[in-house]
Amino acid sequence: MSRLNRVVVAAVLAVGVMLPSAGGVVEAKPKPAPGRVCTKVGRVVLVPVPLVCKQTPQNGLRWRKTPTNSTSPSTSTAVVVPSVSLSPTFITGGTFPKAVVVTSNVAGRVYFAEGGFPINKLSDITSADVNRWASGVVYAGVATSVPIDVTAVLNGYYRVFVSNAEGLLSAPATNIVTISITRASTVAVTTVASTCAAGGVCAVGDIGPGGGVVFYVEASGDTFACGAALSSTCKYLEFAPANWLTDITGDPIRSWATNVNSNWTTAVAGADGSTIGAGYQNSLDTANQTGNVAGSSAAVLALSFRGGSKTDWHLPSKDELNQLCRYAWTLAISNTTTTCIGMSGSIRTGFSADSYWSSSEFSANFAWYQYFGDYYGDGLQDYSSKNGSAYVRPVRAF
Repeated sequence: MSRLNRVVVAAVLAVGVMLPSAGGVVEAKPKPAPGRVCTKVGRVVLVPVPLVCKQTPQNGLRWRKTPTNSTSPSTSTAVVVPSVSLSPTFITGGTFPKAVVVTSNVAGRVYFAEGGFPINKLSDITSADVNRWASGVVYAGVATSVPIDVTAVLNGYYRVFVSNAEGLLSAPATNIVTISITRASTVAVTTVASTCAAGGVCAVGDIGPGGGVVFYVEASGDTFACGAALSSTCKYLEFAPANWLTDITGDPIRSWATNVNSNWTTAVAGADGSTIGAGYQNSLDTANQTGNVAGSSAAVLALSFRGGSKTDWHLPSKDELNQLCRYAWTLAISNTTTTCIGMSGSIRTGFSADSYWSSSEFSANFAWYQYFGDYYGDGLQDYSSKNGSAYVRPVRAF
């Protein structure tokens, strides 16, 4: 072979080493032989060891391991499998898509997978019928509102997964989301918010957590001291609904104290709080006096109410009672020093235009009450003998 021909052949063989074919071997297809000997120059990728057929002056053509590039070592990135926390959500209404709020500290695409079909990898979800799953993007450290198109989900319980950038799925979320949807032809985005009864924001007239009606909301951003030792903070007051006492129509009538109780002539320690939030502490202090057995006095009766399974119902303080009077006469929320004035029209159904006890003691012999009528003056607040009788309506702060 001429010198020129040998150069051409060498060039062709060199190109063959650089350009791999789809089959994994370049140009010639060398056959492995005993002692790792091959018959043609070429390159093949095998598992577990990549081999290259090279020509050496001493040994001819032999298989050798693919050399490692020492200047560019391979690196691997740790893959973090995300997790997600999703509060149970109940979606209702006649518009779509709806929104589910995902509270999560990871980023990725969240998947809502309906039913019990097996899920081991992402394709198990995405290859399922579209009516069995839906998805949306969540962001790390942010409570993310994920729109859910109701055409892609059914009513029912959904397992929740998150996929990261590498397509790895988290384990199902601890909580299972409940989705209930009424389909309609209009399109709107709706944010699902908790009701007042479920711990959301409350307004006057809303149903509270105890099943009563909210009648007082502290000024925007503010709270008031409440609880047994005024060590808690509250923002709202609710009152027990009408006919709250079993087998009694309207509000019951009781004396402020019982006739076997020395607090007719002895002050009750700690029962003199008049501010909003003080009613529960007043009621407990009064109930702890000797002789106040179940139902025997106004405070004890109010404390016995268990609306909404709540145990903190009480006889309202002087200022709490004033706000209740204002609600009964459809007057605006006011500060605690403004009495129930400006009455007009009729009192709300369920209230009596008569005297109601507060839990605030005036002295050893007297306690504060409020007249829910206008015969003796607009919402008169005054004190009366503890053995006198007046109506009882429980309230609670939250």
